[in-house]
Amino acid sequence: MAAYYFGEMSYVKPPAEEVLKGLFIPKLKGNGATVDVIALMDALVMLMLANTSSWRVDLRCSSHCSST
Repeated sequence: MAAYYFGEMSYVKPPAEEVLKGLFIPKLKGNGATVDVIALMDALVMLMLANTSSWRVDLRCSSHCSST
């Protein structure tokens, strides 16, 4: 992934000042930027919930699913 990222960065050649500024002061620009942020947040929350749910299921099962 890192190789792909840096390959894209060398192809696109964005201004370094804007990239560094965007790391610390993010801004939404362009059509659909708000929708992209909402989709990203949804993906992160769903991933977090999926990991939490599977942990709970494993924990419950380990306490009463022991084989004899």
